[in-house]
Amino acid sequence: MTTRAATEYRYEKLTWPEINDTIELGKVCIVPCGAIKGRLAYNEAVQQLLRFIQYFKNRPVDLRRDHHRKPPTMPMPWGQRSI
Repeated sequence: MTTRAATEYRYEKLTWPEINDTIELGKVCIVPCGAIKGRLAYNEAVQQLLRFIQYFKNRPVDLRRDHHRKPPTMPMPWGQRSI
Protein backbone atom coordinates (compact mmCIF):
# COMPACT_ATOMS: atom_id res chain seq x y z
CA MET A 1 0.00 0.00 0.00
CA THR A 2 1.13 3.50 -0.70
CA THR A 3 1.67 6.16 1.93
CA ARG A 4 -0.34 8.65 -0.13
CA ALA A 5 -3.42 6.49 0.33
CA ALA A 6 -3.04 6.81 4.10
CA THR A 7 -2.63 10.60 4.10
CA GLU A 8 -4.57 11.99 1.09
CA TYR A 9 -8.34 12.35 1.37
CA ARG A 10 -9.20 14.07 -1.92
CA TYR A 11 -10.38 11.81 -4.74
CA GLU A 12 -8.95 13.88 -7.59
CA LYS A 13 -5.42 13.69 -6.14
CA LEU A 14 -5.33 9.86 -6.01
CA THR A 15 -4.78 7.28 -8.72
CA TRP A 16 -7.07 4.24 -9.00
CA PRO A 17 -4.64 1.89 -7.17
CA GLU A 18 -4.33 4.46 -4.39
CA ILE A 19 -8.13 4.71 -4.14
CA ASN A 20 -8.28 0.93 -3.79
CA ASP A 21 -5.70 1.18 -1.00
CA THR A 22 -7.82 3.76 0.84
CA ILE A 23 -10.77 1.37 0.66
CA GLU A 24 -8.63 -1.43 2.11
CA LEU A 25 -7.50 0.90 4.91
CA GLY A 26 -11.14 1.77 5.67
CA LYS A 27 -10.46 5.48 5.22
CA VAL A 28 -13.00 7.93 3.87
CA CYS A 29 -12.27 9.54 0.54
CA ILE A 30 -14.05 12.75 -0.42
CA VAL A 31 -15.82 12.33 -3.76
CA PRO A 32 -15.62 15.40 -6.01
CA CYS A 33 -18.70 17.50 -6.60
CA GLY A 34 -19.75 18.92 -9.95
CA ALA A 35 -17.45 21.93 -9.63
CA ILE A 36 -14.33 19.78 -9.37
CA LYS A 37 -15.40 17.54 -12.25
CA GLY A 38 -16.21 20.64 -14.28
CA ARG A 39 -12.78 22.10 -13.58
CA LEU A 40 -11.08 18.83 -14.56
CA ALA A 41 -13.11 18.66 -17.78
CA TYR A 42 -12.29 22.31 -18.53
CA ASN A 43 -8.55 21.77 -17.98
CA GLU A 44 -8.58 18.70 -20.24
CA ALA A 45 -10.47 20.61 -22.96
CA VAL A 46 -7.93 23.46 -22.77
CA GLN A 47 -5.02 21.02 -23.09
CA GLN A 48 -6.58 19.35 -26.13
CA LEU A 49 -7.30 22.74 -27.72
CA LEU A 50 -3.68 23.78 -27.21
CA ARG A 51 -2.45 20.59 -28.88
CA PHE A 52 -4.86 21.24 -31.77
CA ILE A 53 -3.64 24.83 -32.19
CA GLN A 54 0.02 23.84 -32.00
CA TYR A 55 -0.53 21.18 -34.66
CA PHE A 56 -2.21 23.53 -37.14
CA LYS A 57 -0.25 26.71 -36.29
CA ASN A 58 2.89 25.81 -38.22
CA ARG A 59 1.19 24.23 -41.23
CA PRO A 60 1.49 26.14 -44.50
CA VAL A 61 -1.65 27.89 -45.70
CA ASP A 62 -3.03 26.42 -48.92
CA LEU A 63 -3.38 28.79 -51.83
CA ARG A 64 -6.92 29.62 -52.88
CA ARG A 65 -7.91 28.25 -56.24
CA ASP A 66 -11.06 27.63 -58.23
CA HIS A 67 -12.46 24.11 -57.79
CA HIS A 68 -15.44 24.48 -60.17
CA ARG A 69 -15.73 22.04 -63.04
CA LYS A 70 -17.37 24.76 -65.12
CA PRO A 71 -17.19 28.48 -64.49
CA PRO A 72 -20.17 29.75 -62.49
CA THR A 73 -22.98 31.31 -64.51
CA MET A 74 -24.14 33.64 -61.73
CA PRO A 75 -22.37 37.00 -61.45
CA MET A 76 -20.24 37.54 -58.37
CA PRO A 77 -22.17 39.70 -55.85
CA TRP A 78 -20.92 42.71 -53.86
CA GLY A 79 -17.99 43.49 -56.10
CA GLN A 80 -16.12 40.24 -55.34
CA ARG A 81 -13.40 39.14 -57.71
CA SER A 82 -12.96 35.62 -58.97
CA ILE A 83 -9.76 33.82 -58.14
